[in-house]
Amino acid sequence: MRSKFLRSTSLLLFFLGVVTAMLLFGSLTWASLEAAFYFGYGIQGVNNLDLDCPRLLTAADSASVTAMVRNTTDRDVEPRLEANISSNLLRSEEVQIQLPARQSAPVTWQVGATDVVFDHLIIVRIYQFQAFVLPSADANCGILFLDTPALSGAQVLAITISVSLFGTLAGLALWAAANQPLTGRPLDLLRGMLFLGGLCASGLALSWIGLWVAGVLLFALAAFMLVILLTRYVLAPESV
Repeated sequence: MRSKFLRSTSLLLFFLGVVTAMLLFGSLTWASLEAAFYFGYGIQGVNNLDLDCPRLLTAADSASVTAMVRNTTDRDVEPRLEANISSNLLRSEEVQIQLPARQSAPVTWQVGATDVVFDHLIIVRIYQFQAFVLPSADANCGILFLDTPALSGAQVLAITISVSLFGTLAGLALWAAANQPLTGRPLDLLRGMLFLGGLCASGLALSWIGLWVAGVLLFALAAFMLVILLTRYVLAPESV
């Protein structure tokens, strides 16, 4: 009875952890995917602009996005930047800065609840126009938004990642401990759990840096593995 309880608890913790991870990296992937297409196929910069965006905001947050403009030339330049920020009425702002040779400077824009589209996204695109010999550059990002004043975006992320890590690792450890010696189907299931956990960890890492194509593929593969493992446990619990 104790062993059966441990096995059930381990699987409950594991699936809680991986589902939480999938929800998070799936949402981050969605945000990056929407950011890639939201503003259409307008003019593209020659270089990638260094753009720093929060991953998640709530109604309790006051946040900004920051573009780091770098003058890689030996001349003083005055680059002009245009920020397009999602809202019911598209918000567009322009700013021009003076930048000495071989220097860098941050340019910041505020974002918040009034910029939300699709109920849960804030989408930003920054375009840096060519300035004499300094080539053009652009970047975009998608920010998740939760309409709750109780927690900040950083707190929501910390709780979500903590639940994911604890559930996944505790579930794996308990499953291994409850099925000693590990042989046969319990060992096969453990290998499948490890593979699914690895997919979720990779998905979180890639979606965090905005690689939405890889995120979509990993999410589909993780969902497929999740269904296989759940089916294997639910339909034949006595065999594991």
